[in-house]
Amino acid sequence: HNAEPCHVETARGLLERLGLGEDALGCGPQPPSDPKARAALLERGADAGRIHNNCSGKHAGFLALARHLDQDPAGYLDFDGASQSMVREAVADMADVAPAAMGRATDGCSAPTFRIPLTGLGTAFARVTNPDGLAPERRAACERVLAAVRAHPVLLAGRHKRLDTALVQASNGALFPKIGAEAVYAVGVP
Repeated sequence: HNAEPCHVETARGLLERLGLGEDALGCGPQPPSDPKARAALLERGADAGRIHNNCSGKHAGFLALARHLDQDPAGYLDFDGASQSMVREAVADMADVAPAAMGRATDGCSAPTFRIPLTGLGTAFARVTNPDGLAPERRAACERVLAAVRAHPVLLAGRHKRLDTALVQASNGALFPKIGAEAVYAVGVP
């Protein structure tokens, strides 16, 4: 995300509900991508923090999973910890790739990331956007994600130069796009 006020407030709100502060985020500080948000920080004489990192929402979600699993939040990024093992299993299942066949590395935001073939990425996006054949709990989770993106497309990426948001808005939620690292871009069609 661009670290616009809506992004920062949402991530901060989730952390507060978890009883955690911004220092719990394992991503580093990053200036907002949104020029207005960056200028507002400068005007206040404030430094960019971890909450401004474009991946702070993902990290807050990982922390929520760690809390749900009664895992120490300090270990939420451990590759073999309970929460990241669950993430790896979900990615493998959605992509139809054996977990042992997925390479692993650390993303620029310090989060574990998994290498899957492009066909696996396409399969995962197809399953997220068309979850009818999934187990009821996973189907419901995918439906919640899709509904949230349709209802709040700006939270997906932001207003300033963000194709993700523009595609959701232009298609009235008929597309589910998301940019990734290393020039990866995927679009699911519900």
